[in-house]
Amino acid sequence: MNIYEDNYQLLVALLGCTPGELMTQKIYPYRGNSPVIRDVLVERLQDCPETMAVQLYLCQLAKRLDLHYIESKMKVRVFPPGCERFHELAPSTDPGFGRVEPLSFKQEDPPVNEVVYTAPGRCDALLKDRLNSHLATWLGNLQRLGYRIIGDLP
Repeated sequence: MNIYEDNYQLLVALLGCTPGELMTQKIYPYRGNSPVIRDVLVERLQDCPETMAVQLYLCQLAKRLDLHYIESKMKVRVFPPGCERFHELAPSTDPGFGRVEPLSFKQEDPPVNEVVYTAPGRCDALLKDRLNSHLATWLGNLQRLGYRIIGDLP
């Protein structure tokens, strides 16, 4: 498996379901085992108009002066298992594996706003690789810290 496929497995483990099972335009909260750990929100966006792939925002919350805010968020595009198209966007070692492709990353402090596709067909490959690694680390940490959904899945 490659990093796109590994990230898909980590994402499914966090969500507790496949990304396609999440309801569109709904936000799902996740929490770790410790009360000092910040919550994570997952929002299913409208499907990607170009690829019809599921798109998600993964958001890390923080707290300042008793107010919660989104400290960082990453937008990802998800290609489900069996999707044999768009290998140039998210390469696959086996069409039976799902894949996750990072699209953007935004952070409040220090301010960061990074976009992988700066124009149609124009990809910042170095940024995409860096965001893939960041996503793998983040999802792995969330799994290790026992993050689970707060409430019920659809």
